[in-house]
Amino acid sequence: IGGGAQRAGLPPDDALTAFLAYIGNAPLVAYHAQFDQTMISRALHEFLGIRFKHPWIDLAWVMPELYKEKIEIQTGLDDWLHLFGIENIQRHNAVSDAYATAKLLQVAIARAATLGFPSPQSLIEVEKLRRWLRRV
Repeated sequence: IGGGAQRAGLPPDDALTAFLAYIGNAPLVAYHAQFDQTMISRALHEFLGIRFKHPWIDLAWVMPELYKEKIEIQTGLDDWLHLFGIENIQRHNAVSDAYATAKLLQVAIARAATLGFPSPQSLIEVEKLRRWLRRV
C-alpha cells in the first residue's frame, strides 16, 4: 500500500479498531501467514497495546495436506493458483492477492469437507499436524 493511500486512510488506532470489529472471532486466512501475523501483531501492540492471539489458517501448510496427489511439497501461491485456474490480476497487490487467496480458500474448504475436515478449526488442526510432522 503506497504512501498516498496510507496518508488518505484512517489513523492507525481507528483502522485497527475497525479491523478487530470486522474480524470478530473468525480465523484469519493467508498464504505464508507469518508476514501478515507479524505485521498485524506489531501494529496492534504499538497502537492499541493489544497482544494479538487470533487463530490463523495458513494455506501454504493446508493445501499440500489436502492435495497430496497434486503438490505434496511446500510451494508458492502461484503454483496453487495455476493448478486450479485461479487468476490473480495483479500479483503482489494486497487486494488482488487477498482475492486470489479467498478463491483458493474456497477450493480448500470444498476439499476439506470431502476429507472429513468440516470446519475452520479442523483446517487449523491440519496445519498444526503438518507443521509438527515436518519437524520430526
